[in-house]
Amino acid sequence: MDDCEYKCDGQARPRARASATIAVAHPDRDWATASLATLYPLLNLSRRTDPRTQAATSHSPTSLHFPDMKPSATGRILIWRGASLWIGLAGAPAGLHAHHAVQMALPFLKGCVRFQIPNGEWTRYEAAIVAAEQPHAFDARDQLMATIFVDPESRDGRRLQVRYRDQGVAALDANALRNEIDSLADAYEKHHSDATLIELTRAVIARVAGSAAGARNAGDPRVALAMDLIRERLGDSITLASLAAAVNLSPDRLRHLFAEETGVGLRPYVLWLRLEKSLVAYVGGSSLTDAAYAGGFADSAHFSRTFKKMFGISPASVRPE
Repeated sequence: MDDCEYKCDGQARPRARASATIAVAHPDRDWATASLATLYPLLNLSRRTDPRTQAATSHSPTSLHFPDMKPSATGRILIWRGASLWIGLAGAPAGLHAHHAVQMALPFLKGCVRFQIPNGEWTRYEAAIVAAEQPHAFDARDQLMATIFVDPESRDGRRLQVRYRDQGVAALDANALRNEIDSLADAYEKHHSDATLIELTRAVIARVAGSAAGARNAGDPRVALAMDLIRERLGDSITLASLAAAVNLSPDRLRHLFAEETGVGLRPYVLWLRLEKSLVAYVGGSSLTDAAYAGGFADSAHFSRTFKKMFGISPASVRPE
C-alpha cells in the first residue's frame, strides 16, 4: 500500500502516522487517567517503533499486542459519566455490530469514514452519527479521527436519539463543526490534558445535540438514583425488584419511568455499563474470565459474545503482552 490515501475532497494526502499513547479515563473516577490500551479497532496498538510512542508508553503497565491484524496506530480513550472519547489513528475495520451508545465519527484533516448498514452499500461521510442500537459496519483505516460515544440515557443522548434515531446512520455537517473538529485534532496532536480533551468533546456533543455546553441533566431523581445504584452494583446480581425497592417504586413503575426518562430500557443500559467495566479490567491485565466477572458476566464466553456484538471484534483477538 502506498503512502497516500484518497480523501473526501478528492485530494491525496500523506497517510497519518502514529504519535501518541493510549490513556483511559476510568468511568468510576470521572476522568482520572489510567494508562490502559484499547481493544476497539479504532485504536489498535501499533507494532511500529516510534520514539514519541516509546516515550509516552514507557511508564504504562499494560500494552496490547495484535497478532492477527496489520500494524495500526495509537491513541487515547477517555471515559466519563455519560460519554467517552476515542481519539487517534483508525485501525482494522469493524464488522457488523450494534452498541448501546450514540456514536459520532469525526475524521481529521477533512478525511472520510465509511459506514454500512445491513443490506446497504458502503457510504462515505466527512462526519457521521449512528443512532443507538443501529447495526452497522465501520471502516476508517489509516484515518486520524475522533469517535465519540454518548449514552442515550444522558440529557444530550436523549436529544441526539430524538433527532437521529429514525435515520440510522446520518451525515453531520463537517463544515459547521470544523472549528470543534480542528480543536480536537490540535489538542490531540499537542498532547493536551485529558480535561482539555473532555471539555472539547463536551462542546461537540452539545453543539450536535443543540444544547448549552455544561448544562446539567434535569430528570426524575428516582431514575438518577437508580442509575447511580446500578453503577455501584455492576459486579453483583442486579434485580429489578431490589432496584425498585431501593428507589421506592414498584418494578413496573421503575421500568416504565426509566424508559420514559431516558428513552432506553434498563436491560441494555445495564449491559452497556457491564461491558464497559469488563473492558477496563481486561485491558488492565485481567484474564478474560476475571474481566467477565468484574462486569457481572456469567463467564468469559458471555463477555466475548457481548463484546463481539457491540464492537464487531472479539476480545480474544488481542492479548496483553
